[in-house]
Amino acid sequence: MKIAQVVCAYPPYPGGIGQVAARFGKLLAADHDLTTFTLTPLSGPKNEEPGLIYLNPKIRAGHGGLTGSLLWRLRKYEAIFFHYPFFGADLIIYLFLLFNPKKKLFIHYHMDTENLGFRFKLLSGPSRLIRKKLFARATKVSAASLDYLSHSQ
Repeated sequence: MKIAQVVCAYPPYPGGIGQVAARFGKLLAADHDLTTFTLTPLSGPKNEEPGLIYLNPKIRAGHGGLTGSLLWRLRKYEAIFFHYPFFGADLIIYLFLLFNPKKKLFIHYHMDTENLGFRFKLLSGPSRLIRKKLFARATKVSAASLDYLSHSQ
């Protein structure tokens, strides 16, 4: 299966979301044709591994950004493995799935985002509007623990 993994950060950035995505990527790549899409790092080196594509959003705040090029890039994949939260990409994926209803969506939920600063709340506005529909559209949703899934937003 051709899978597009979409994540806001990726190693060598040291954060947890990227580390989890890298581990999922190794597992998925063993049996599938996997491409990982992530944002270009704000600073520091890029990881040059095969199957890793960096996105340069026109609008960006931290690890969120409106990545319009993702819309046309996803069309050749059978499934999307999306690491939430990734503000901006969630809107692109939602719009893509409206016009491609046969594509599969898998979401790994990393964390709640209720305590964001003003700039991130502004960027996450569309996410708050579509989040429930995006999660309802998912084939499967995973998280680090069942307790987290039961008690998070």
